[in-house]
Amino acid sequence: MGLTRNFLIRYVNVDPILTSISFVEFVFFICGSVWAFKNFEPSYNPEDGILYCNKTAFLFAFIYICCCYMAILVFILIAFLLCCLCLMTMLTCSCNDIDDDATVEAKN
Repeated sequence: MGLTRNFLIRYVNVDPILTSISFVEFVFFICGSVWAFKNFEPSYNPEDGILYCNKTAFLFAFIYICCCYMAILVFILIAFLLCCLCLMTMLTCSCNDIDDDATVEAKN
């Protein structure tokens, strides 16, 4: 069965509003990352006018963004390790099958 439009509509429930909100959240996350890392250690002095940044808000955003990137990295590493484990298991099983076939042929 191919991925036809009816199949996708029936089994894949994609809400356009939720997709739009997720896209906007992703864009704001990227923009916030650029702003936070570009302006690292901004002026915490209120007398600096437009260059002033609230220290608590900035550090919270900076740490939150770093934690999100670390979580993404951990998930990628876990996925990579699971793929390696799966590949090693498949290779081990296929080698055992070849050894079993060779043993059966040797006995005959």
